[in-house]
Amino acid sequence: MSFQSESATQASAPAIQRASTRAATASSLYSNSILADCGYMNFGSWAWEDIAIALTEGLKSYNNHKAMIDYEIMSRGEVTSGGEYHTSETVYLSMLYGYTGTTDTRVVGYYTHSGNYSDIEFHDIADVLKYDYFNGKAKVQYQLDNNTSQWYDANFDYRDGDKLPAYTNPAQDINTPSNAQNSERRGDDAYNTLLVSEIYGDRVTAIRGLTFELKIPEKKVYGFYLREEKALDETQKTKLKKLGIPDDKLPKYAANYTNANMNTGSGNLVIRSAMAIYDNFTFIGLDDNTSGGDYDCNDVTFALSNVRGEKLIPKFTEASLNSSLNEETLKEHPEYSNPPSLEEIKHQSWTLAFENAGMDNDFDFNDVVLKVTPNTTTHQAEVKLLATGAQRKTEVFYNDTLLGEVHDLFGVDTKTMVNTISPTATKQAVTLDSIEWPEDATMETQRMKFSLKVYNEDGTLDREFSMADLLNDRKSPQALCVAGDWQWPKERVNVYTAYPLIGKWGVNFNNSEYSNWYAHPKENTVVTPLSE
Repeated sequence: MSFQSESATQASAPAIQRASTRAATASSLYSNSILADCGYMNFGSWAWEDIAIALTEGLKSYNNHKAMIDYEIMSRGEVTSGGEYHTSETVYLSMLYGYTGTTDTRVVGYYTHSGNYSDIEFHDIADVLKYDYFNGKAKVQYQLDNNTSQWYDANFDYRDGDKLPAYTNPAQDINTPSNAQNSERRGDDAYNTLLVSEIYGDRVTAIRGLTFELKIPEKKVYGFYLREEKALDETQKTKLKKLGIPDDKLPKYAANYTNANMNTGSGNLVIRSAMAIYDNFTFIGLDDNTSGGDYDCNDVTFALSNVRGEKLIPKFTEASLNSSLNEETLKEHPEYSNPPSLEEIKHQSWTLAFENAGMDNDFDFNDVVLKVTPNTTTHQAEVKLLATGAQRKTEVFYNDTLLGEVHDLFGVDTKTMVNTISPTATKQAVTLDSIEWPEDATMETQRMKFSLKVYNEDGTLDREFSMADLLNDRKSPQALCVAGDWQWPKERVNVYTAYPLIGKWGVNFNNSEYSNWYAHPKENTVVTPLSE
């Protein structure tokens, strides 16, 4: 998570051939949000592209089985990086993408209840279509060509500039401000996210969205809505009362909800929202028309993140998992019905991979491979030796306490490499002594306490170093720390050969487009550990 509170409100990106840096001047485009924002959340350029695929313009969401289309979420508290339980769940909602033809008032918000709707509460966040700037900040910004010093503004209004088929001359200013259908937007140079994505393509190298922090009490059910200023009609009022909402809790306005049973219409026409979970992020989309529309659920979309800034993995309610509207999606994505438990999150494992030969090495990061699994209940952590490609005596320490010599632990001689030659490990991991894991410990700090001693063939000490030494060396990194189980490179396969995205990630660690480099190995270059 990389929050940035400043906006550097700036004009739209230059067209293909001509720069344009006019600032927005219409005061009608500026407002304050209802819920205070907490800065920006950064995303890779893939975010817009992924949403455009999952919520294709004009394609009804019930024909696209990537997303849940009838859902509420059960808050289950959360586990901090130190392993503590919280009785509320923190959800970050980030403005990200939209494609709508209206700039009428549409307020996004979230609601909570205890499961029977009798105590439902509605929480407005912001009017997301009428305004382009909240609290002095653009709601969405993007960068081009890896130019990290310049952010450009974007909005959700597809009428703010010509549509793409009209662009025939690459030398002209593609987004002609005078063509904006809303007069107040003429000259603001903040163009629609879908059009920006289609026009610039791979040139879009970063995106960030204005972000709001939601605190959901544990065991509360919650969902999202996009409301109008149109009064609640009798049809929707009847539906809401049928769910158990009392008269004094009924909303004042018509709205589209993530729970399809709360929406007007029948059959598939009740679908007004979609939620999809990708490798790198989770998002929800909402339609802006409560009485019709195209049902593609992409008029406004928001990314959802957890307290650690990672994608939110929701626990859907039983009603959501049993909804006939979600049946086809759940067939294709059974993981939606089986999220990791809090206990699994609490006991997140980590893989530590070392080089042991200084700069004279092959950078395959398999000389010593460890798996560390904290138990924040016992305040201990289990340490396992997964592999060794070392051919010299190499000892592993934690906090200056010897955990063992890697070859002795595997029961082989010093010249023998273990679990680095074949694509699948041939020896089971070896469990080392447990280590202390204080209540406030995080992997960020604990990993620095692991160290190695490497010996020459005559028994003299050659090198002694900790992970902290390797990471602060200002030379090529010689240690990696990866969340979860990891397939390490085979012997003498450089890590950038095994994981082609690591180089792009290494250029800029804040470039979240490549932050999951470790999940995309090249075929036949890595070793898969044996199941335990």
